[in-house]
Amino acid sequence: MDEQQKEFLSLLGFFYLKNGKTEKAGVLFRALLELFPNDAHLQRSLAYTYLVQRKFEQSLLLADRFLDNPGSGPHKAAAFLIKSKAMWGLGQPESARQMLDRFIEYREKTDSVNPTNGDYLPYE
Repeated sequence: MDEQQKEFLSLLGFFYLKNGKTEKAGVLFRALLELFPNDAHLQRSLAYTYLVQRKFEQSLLLADRFLDNPGSGPHKAAAFLIKSKAMWGLGQPESARQMLDRFIEYREKTDSVNPTNGDYLPYE
């Protein structure tokens, strides 16, 4: 599979997510991640998909994998937000708040977007 085919299938996964087909998105992102296990974008996409599916533990694992990936670059903020929401879903409000603080600190350091006024939504 070449890069263009991977990008097309990744876009199809986002289309599925936006249209409530989370199971199809999950299957697609898992398959792509099998083919491209070190792709940071796919790791983040699957972490978000798991979050939407309320599979919070899997979401946390993939978000951590994304954060450990050298290719995560400037997109780490999204993983902090995903982790915060997953922790909240697991009934860990204090950990969720701490992760949200990390998200805000990271965003304040990396760009001029103010994450506290709704400027940042990771896939919407």
